[in-house]
Amino acid sequence: MKDIDSIRQFLKQASAVEVFLVSFFLLPFVFNAWVTVFIKVKVSPEIIKLSLWIIACLYILCVVLLIWGTFKGRKRELVKNQILSYLDSTNRNMVSFDRIRAKFSQSYDDKFLESLIYAFPNDIRLGKFKGGSKGIARIVEETEVDE
Repeated sequence: MKDIDSIRQFLKQASAVEVFLVSFFLLPFVFNAWVTVFIKVKVSPEIIKLSLWIIACLYILCVVLLIWGTFKGRKRELVKNQILSYLDSTNRNMVSFDRIRAKFSQSYDDKFLESLIYAFPNDIRLGKFKGGSKGIARIVEETEVDE
């Protein structure tokens, strides 16, 4: 079980390029394992070729999804850092979605801004203003409030 935990930890900390390189070097071994299984089950060579093509296509799809997910995650982190820097520079703890759009990008819709909150629950939270509008608030620890 510790082996699985260490693999999970590696995957969480690794960049998309590192995961791709490791998986690329492991791909021949995966193909060999599948071919061995198919030969033992006495599958025809045509089916083996088709199966390997399917595995290769699934591999390419997974790499594309990995790159897309990494890009999306990095974009969220960049926006979160911009918001926190803005809050630091203005000496505030909360900013409305409308102000974020005005300061950074009109393309940030409410759904995207709310996804930031779910992606970084230890750093930011949903803020509500008196008029009912939504915003992003910094998570303030008790020691920061006391000072």
